[in-house]
Amino acid sequence: ENMSANGYPATNLIEDLLNANDILGLPATIIYYQLDKYDIDYNGRKRLQNFAKELNQLEDTLEYFIVGGADSLTGTARHNQWLSERRCEAAYNMLVNHFGVSGNQLIRVPVGGIMEYEPQENNRMALIILRTEETERIVDKWEKQKIR
Repeated sequence: ENMSANGYPATNLIEDLLNANDILGLPATIIYYQLDKYDIDYNGRKRLQNFAKELNQLEDTLEYFIVGGADSLTGTARHNQWLSERRCEAAYNMLVNHFGVSGNQLIRVPVGGIMEYEPQENNRMALIILRTEETERIVDKWEKQKIR
């Protein structure tokens, strides 16, 4: 498979997901986290609130991926996996407990360390995006490529 030097897939997971979603014109959002943190700040909370408003007006049968990442340049692979899990969980909990999104609509996808963006802080994030055949294919392909 196509790997970058650090053992991560050479494909850009987040970019590929956003491009697939743009075609559909459906809501997606990204929230950012501080280094080694998974609490959601004011801006993240506002973004999730706005996203939930849009979501709650759409069919409640639609499902969304919460893709959580950590920046792979800091922390071990194991720690980044743990951190990305916490980030998914934090976004999930806020959407469900504060903004009325059904937990059945949300699928957590912690992806561990990524290095798609400059500056590296932008990899400390959670992307919430519609689950479609295309976004599912991208996530599956990425997870199969990633060295565990």
